Parts: sequence; structure tokens; C-alpha cells
Amino acid sequence: MKRTAYIILLLVLSIQSKATNQIEDILYYGQDKLHLYESPLEQIDNISLKIDNLKKNLSYSSDCHRSFYAEWTIINNELFLQNVYECNSNIKLNSTIEQILGCKFKNGLMKANWVNGELWAGKDPVPEESLYITIFKHEYKFKFNNGYLNCENKFDYTPCKYDNEYNLNEFILKNIDKNIINEINKTGIELSASVTSNNSGVIANITIDSSSKTIYNDEFIRVLKKLPCVKTYFYKGNFYCSTQSIVIKIYKEELDIYEE
Repeated sequence: MKRTAYIILLLVLSIQSKATNQIEDILYYGQDKLHLYESPLEQIDNISLKIDNLKKNLSYSSDCHRSFYAEWTIINNELFLQNVYECNSNIKLNSTIEQILGCKFKNGLMKANWVNGELWAGKDPVPEESLYITIFKHEYKFKFNNGYLNCENKFDYTPCKYDNEYNLNEFILKNIDKNIINEINKTGIELSASVTSNNSGVIANITIDSSSKTIYNDEFIRVLKKLPCVKTYFYKGNFYCSTQSIVIKIYKEELDIYEE
């Protein structure tokens, strides 16, 4: 017997922050190109204002509040500034930075001896458009003392194995009560559920937000609880607590993905 159904599952992360992703500074470290969470130039008091006073008509935007971004490199455990650019025009601001710091670039590099404390950087961004910050698969925590690298830690986050090994649509159809599939196929169903998990991706709670057929809510909760895991996100080494919204739409004649 052939049954036709179409399931769309959309994972959306609910974030408290309402900020827009900012253009990040780039750090070259060994063979890696990293994205810095904060610019080391921001350790200089009123750096944006100082640049603006010297370089008139700087352009600001929602994704570039400070008006500039920079490139950095670590050589022999020392942090160097390579280039500073205006965000929107990409005009180089190196000469302006030289005036502010009273220091010259030599062979295209400037020692960043004003940088102290922790700096976080990420590698391999997670392609999640719903996030208000950029989440990475790998994170680095650097500790600097007057521009000298004292300590470096790397964190690698293992993705949910379920995402890699199985098809989420097939999982829903293979685990749902087959009699319910028959009923759903007659008229279709739309359902949205909020899912929270722990830092290992194990589902901790499921809440049905909306459903076109509430009599099937318990069955969908039962199936979703059987998911081996869902996506998890980490930021600065900590679990980025989230609520993911799984939107399920099943229609009779859209796509043939279940057959027995």
C-alpha cells in the first residue's frame, strides 16, 4: 500500500538578543582563518570616535556599529595588526590608525602591544540564518599580555549524530502510528512544536504551539521525544541555551516519501 505525504521540518532558534550580526575582525592563526568575536582595537578608549574625528563621513550600518573591521595575525606568539578597513567602502584606514596610536606599520604589520586579556574566535560558522550572533563549530580562547600570547585553548563541538546519519522526515514517518498517517493523508495537517534540549542535544521538553488537528498532538510529541538528539549551539565555551521550533506540514499529494 502506497501512502503519500510531505513533511517539512524547520529548525528555528529563539534568541533573547535582538542585535544584528556584526562584521567580524579576521585573525590568521597558523593555517586557520578565524573570526574574532570582539575587535582588539576596541581595547583602545573611544576608538570609533577617534577614527571618526580624523576620517570624516565614515559610514555606519546595523551590521557594523563601530564603522570598521580589521585583520590580525599571530606570529611567534605575538599579535600583529595587519589592516583596518571602513566597513561599507572597504577603504583602508591604516594611516588613520597610525595617527591615533602614534605607531607605524612596518612591513605591513603593527605590534598590538595594547591588547590584554581574553579574546575569543571561531572557525567554520554554522549556517543558521535565524541566529542573532554567529555560532561556530570550533572556538578558540586566547589570553594575551601586552600583545603576547600566553595561553590558547580550542573547543570542538560534535554535531548531533542524528543530523548526519538519518533523514528527519523519514524518522517522523517511520515512527508515527500508521493509522494516523492514513487519517492525516485525507486532509493534511500542520503542526508547530517548541523543543528544548540539554547541552548534549537530548530533548528535555516539547510543547505544541499550534496544530490543525489537536487530536494528534500526543502522538507527535511521542514521536519527537524519540529523536536521538537535536542541534546544540555553544558560544564562548558555554552551551547556548535555546528553544528550537520544529514545524511539520504533511500533505496528501505533495511528495511520496513513505511506502509499505
